[in-house]
Amino acid sequence: PTRIPEHTVSYVKLICSLPLIFLAYSALRRRTVYQAMLFGMFSLFWTSIAMLLMGDSYHYSQSHVAIFALAGAIGALAAPIAGIVADRGWTKPATGICIIMVFSAFMLAKLYSTHFVVVLIAALLLDAGTSFNLVLGQRTIYALAPEIRGRLNGLYMALFFIGGSIGSGLSAYLYAQGGWNYITNAGTIISILTFFYFLSEYWPHNNI
Repeated sequence: PTRIPEHTVSYVKLICSLPLIFLAYSALRRRTVYQAMLFGMFSLFWTSIAMLLMGDSYHYSQSHVAIFALAGAIGALAAPIAGIVADRGWTKPATGICIIMVFSAFMLAKLYSTHFVVVLIAALLLDAGTSFNLVLGQRTIYALAPEIRGRLNGLYMALFFIGGSIGSGLSAYLYAQGGWNYITNAGTIISILTFFYFLSEYWPHNNI
């Protein structure tokens, strides 16, 4: 059927309203930070994993790396479960679990970088935690103001992809400086900082 939008605001005004919307909703800001940090670590890992697998520890070909990446994508299957969890009101504790999953992934990848199965498990944990948190965030922001849902989601997606871009760029630099050890160190530190930020959600009258 023909859809007739209820608003008649121009495209320019819609774009200009985005900063005001971002400032108006603390839940949007918080969920954006969570996902930007997790997606940044996701990009940090996946941008450099090919260099690890093709390096001295494994000597894998490009085809082997592609198969590894395909297997890692299985972690994204956790996303539908996130919707059920969010609908039951468990978003806050589930967010903490997602961050812990990402932290665990980097710790495993750091301590057992020469064990293929462990690195694969780390990839699955990382993918699952990031995908799970993405859905938790969307569930939260969609409930804020249904009449501006498109703009809320647009802000959320655009801003956390900036985090992903930073992670990708940082990955190449860190690997050049200190190899896989620097990558896993960075992921571990960022995940710890993200968890400390998550704990602030339990502060009274928190609006950050």
